[in-house]
Amino acid sequence: MAKHSESPSTARAGKPDAETTRSEIDDTRQALLRVLSVGGVAFVAFLPLDLYVRSSHYPDVSPWWCIAWRGGGSLVILLTWLLVRARQRWSATGLLLAGGIVMSISLAALGAMSVKLGGLGSSYLFSPAFYAVGMSTFVPTRWPTSVLIAGPAIFLFVGSIVVGVALSPVYASQLDDPPTVALFIQDILRITGIVAFAVVSGHVLWRARTRLRDAYRLGRYLLKHPIGQGGMNEIWLAWDSHLKREVALKLLHSRHPEDARRARFEREAHATSALHSPHTVRIFDYGESGRGTFWIAMEYLRGQDLDKIVATHGALDPRRALHFARQAAAALAEAHQGGLVHRDVKPANLLALSSNEEADFLKVLDFGIARQLDSGEATLTLIGMVVGTPAFMAPEVQAGIKADPSSDVWSFGATLSIRSSPAPCPSSTPPTRATAPLVPAWCLPRSASAGRFRPSWTRS
Repeated sequence: MAKHSESPSTARAGKPDAETTRSEIDDTRQALLRVLSVGGVAFVAFLPLDLYVRSSHYPDVSPWWCIAWRGGGSLVILLTWLLVRARQRWSATGLLLAGGIVMSISLAALGAMSVKLGGLGSSYLFSPAFYAVGMSTFVPTRWPTSVLIAGPAIFLFVGSIVVGVALSPVYASQLDDPPTVALFIQDILRITGIVAFAVVSGHVLWRARTRLRDAYRLGRYLLKHPIGQGGMNEIWLAWDSHLKREVALKLLHSRHPEDARRARFEREAHATSALHSPHTVRIFDYGESGRGTFWIAMEYLRGQDLDKIVATHGALDPRRALHFARQAAAALAEAHQGGLVHRDVKPANLLALSSNEEADFLKVLDFGIARQLDSGEATLTLIGMVVGTPAFMAPEVQAGIKADPSSDVWSFGATLSIRSSPAPCPSSTPPTRATAPLVPAWCLPRSASAGRFRPSWTRS
């Protein structure tokens, strides 16, 4: 039986849990790989510009100087990309340190190029601004972390220019020219302002992404996109960050403790998790968040329900219908033996898997309105309301009589009859003596004569 576990957001509301941190690290790793990919290509792509600037303004500089520094910086970026890609388990500090080292080395290379291509007045002085904007866009993070990464890199860039100019026989005189030094300082202040703006923007973007991630996370489950919706709940495709697998996450949003839907939802989790038939959808986990959201983590199934199969391919072949019948009967027989009545057997709740080794492997879904025969609890419906789908509901259930296993058998027969016969069953009112001549004969038998599923039904 699936273990009931509280979502970590209940126990530590507002605090990042280990699963959330791991997910953030994975996201940061992927973002760093992207920025290294883009940055590596861009770093090499600027080589033609280097050669043009050299040939038009600094013909005495060897083109191999530009090629060597561009090639060296690109090699560092490539090696870092390979390292980050090959190693799956990183810490947040390790990833940010890798990004900072690459940024520092590549900016030092650009600083060395600046010394040869203009010195203090080089057009490459604004390179750190491009780096800062790129990092804040692709790898947004907290502003203190950005400062720790960008600060040393920019300091190394400026320092390499100043030291290189001081040692250069061509541009050393620039340090003795006050207007040139003043213009250099102004450029550095402009660069610092742009970098500061990028740091703040990265922090704002990081906060927005964090809040968005929290909004789409329930404990260890990261919500991807909705895949279904019913009258009382919705179903999302989610990622289990602990077991590294996709699950179908059934959600119920309710803030009222007395909401009957909450009791029905919890009952589904308990009831379905107690079933072990391979033809019943598996429940992995269930719980409640601190924000009034109840959830059930189920196996994610890829396939088509009988409604869609018939709509696409027409009425079922009798042999195929019998194949489905045996599997569904096995699942319902186990439920009935455990004192559980499904109460909503219909084609839409019978799913044929498309990715299973066995052809047309059937799963019975949605025990959301199931009822325990011996629970003795009051019916969780309003007075005068019945639950189920009228087109497949036993006549006495439509009349307000409590469902029992024979009601499921009747609904099961109606499902098979409709999906293997072109004649539809009335969906609004149950057959009566007055309307009996107007409906197919298979719609008329009372559930009381239907009995229960016998072991022979479950033999393949």
